[in-house]
Amino acid sequence: MQPDVYAAFSIAEADRATGEAVVAAFLEPNTVFFQSITKHVILILLVAGGLAAAVSRARHLVYQHAAAERGRTNLSRHFSPNMVNALAERDTALGETKSPQVAVLFADIVGFTRISEGQAPDEVITMLREFHGRIGQTVFEFDGTLDKFLGDGVMVTFGTPDNRADDAVRALDCARAIIHTISDWNVVRTARGEPTIKVGVSLHFGSVVLGDVGDENRLEYAVIGDTVNVASRVEELTRTLGADIVISVDTITSAEAGGANAAMLREFEAADPQSIRGRAEPVSVRIWRAA
Repeated sequence: MQPDVYAAFSIAEADRATGEAVVAAFLEPNTVFFQSITKHVILILLVAGGLAAAVSRARHLVYQHAAAERGRTNLSRHFSPNMVNALAERDTALGETKSPQVAVLFADIVGFTRISEGQAPDEVITMLREFHGRIGQTVFEFDGTLDKFLGDGVMVTFGTPDNRADDAVRALDCARAIIHTISDWNVVRTARGEPTIKVGVSLHFGSVVLGDVGDENRLEYAVIGDTVNVASRVEELTRTLGADIVISVDTITSAEAGGANAAMLREFEAADPQSIRGRAEPVSVRIWRAA
């Protein structure tokens, strides 16, 4: 709209001018062809729209990845790492019900009621959190599955959700490591003027039933069966036998087949067959005491 600007809607319109005028118009920086500008604007809009779509998709993927990592973090608060990986990699539930051979470990604070009697509620909770945290870290070091917290105890499985040839071996190593972990913790507790903690650990190896239980709103991956019951009852024998670890002979047999260290297995002393609640037949066990 300025006096020194030559404006034309198209080159065809400029063609009606003289040749010198057309050449002058092309050479003049103030020449404006609306048709050409419209093409440039449309091209810029298309490129900008494509870039905007690419950026939007990239941001969406970043948000999805962040949401997935946040979901894995939330899962890790409730499940052990191997369970989190299994849940994250599958689009459906963990699968149909099956009955594999697994090692089941129970660890429980001996005399918890006596220890907690003289403590304030927050002190009891702090003690349990430290206990669960140390046990959980030890279990994860041996690729165990922290099935559930049982107040002052834990239930751990080796062989879920998938079996490995060395399940019993890792379970045995984990049981011994738990005793050493608690021993180190007691050093800290003694320095703080707190009572020491004794833990009883049991192990049993055998068939269990694995499967999802619950309803459509909440599912729990359950490990149930006689093997779990026996492992729980064997843990009670740590008091009567005065042992840190009590394991069934079935566990020893499976560990030997899995390539366990023979010298380590010899540290477990044979004990008389023990009668346990809910079982008609005595259970052959071996015991281990920390040096």
